[in-house]
Amino acid sequence: MKTIKIGQFGFGCVGEGLFDIVTDQKKNLPIAYQKICIRDINKSRKAPLEILTDNPKDLFEDVEINLIVELINDADHAFKIVSTAIRKGIPVVSANKKMIAIYYGEIQKLIAEYKTPFLYEGAVCGAIPILQTLENYYQFDKISKVEGIFNGTTNYILTKQFEEKIPFNLALKDAQAKGFAEVDPTSDIDGLDPKYKLKILLAHSFGLDVPVDQIFATGIRNISQNDISYAKNKGLKYRLISKIIKHENQVCALVCPILVKESDLAYKIDHENNYVSITAEYTGKQLLYGKGAGSHPTGIAVFSDITGVINGLSYTKSIDSNLSFTNEVFIEILISAQNLKLLDNVKFNEAYQVYESQGYFYKTGKVSINSLLSTVTDDLFIGLINNKVEFEKGEELLLV
Repeated sequence: MKTIKIGQFGFGCVGEGLFDIVTDQKKNLPIAYQKICIRDINKSRKAPLEILTDNPKDLFEDVEINLIVELINDADHAFKIVSTAIRKGIPVVSANKKMIAIYYGEIQKLIAEYKTPFLYEGAVCGAIPILQTLENYYQFDKISKVEGIFNGTTNYILTKQFEEKIPFNLALKDAQAKGFAEVDPTSDIDGLDPKYKLKILLAHSFGLDVPVDQIFATGIRNISQNDISYAKNKGLKYRLISKIIKHENQVCALVCPILVKESDLAYKIDHENNYVSITAEYTGKQLLYGKGAGSHPTGIAVFSDITGVINGLSYTKSIDSNLSFTNEVFIEILISAQNLKLLDNVKFNEAYQVYESQGYFYKTGKVSINSLLSTVTDDLFIGLINNKVEFEKGEELLLV
């Protein structure tokens, strides 16, 4: 077996975690670092100075590098790195969920043309091996639902809010101090991070390449202590849940805070942990649970992709032309705000309840995902009050 010589872009949290793992495993496997490209060459790093560079050309012009690992934040720059490597026939491993989600179709075309391996287990739910599970164990099963908590940052914040009665802004600061949240937490708290992961899972579970902007996602930025109290008074918790549901030949997907009861699986998943559940015809409901983020948890997922390249692993799920994606579904939601007029931004098909109090207003009812996609959500908190989804087929509503 020839030695894998890595050219790595990025040396942040995940990059350092991978470096630790490769260093620890190099006595067992023929894997070694050749070069690491970083932005600031003067910053102190764990890696030896002689393998560090700030020039991307140093990696692509080094004939000894036979695997590229992409671990940077910028999605557009990451795509340039990945597409260049694929065109050059250099296998690539990435953990950049935003880049993969946005450029998924273009990447698949490049892979088909150049036959270059590209793996990205670390892009979805950290150490939970969901992509390999879908590829290896669900090829011949009929999946009807994939759902779970795909973002450890928001789960940690919600746990602190519920258990310790900490306001959102302080819980966020605590998450940042512990390294669970970035300095700019927008992607996490606005539901974008789990949306990118959901887009990838739509492709791997149902063979659908759905544009990111067609997937409804909202986060917890505007959740208040009043919303927490509302849930507690009913014996419930909010969890930011990602859902994909198939009914007949239609598939819908969303990311949204959902009220869960004590008997629900998500109720028991706390702190930075993630879970993914898969429901299928032959296997029933299966669960994967574990660390969804972090230096070493995500690093080991990337490392497993490196060994996957060595063993000839590739993704095989193809586009399924028999299925279609739809937002013509109805859900039951609660919206809340500090201003009563803001509630009018959401157009309900059926309103259940309106609550007015000093500084806190909410409304519950049934609404279509299509209408929510065009809703202005600034200063609004939106949460599902149950797990029901109704598919509209003609005049018939099919409850799932």
